Amino acid sequence: MDANGSYDAAWFDPRTGETIEIGEIRADAQGTWNAPEKPGAEDYALILRKK
Repeated sequence: MDANGSYDAAWFDPRTGETIEIGEIRADAQGTWNAPEKPGAEDYALILRKK
């Protein structure tokens, strides 16, 4: 991740097509970010869109 950038983050549920918004996030100075716990035990895709 770009340490100077911001991103829109969301979880995507491939079973239902639902997107669960996380909101705007920023990486730390090393370019890392810890994702929040996914919404359930099933598979979800984490989507990050650089602004």
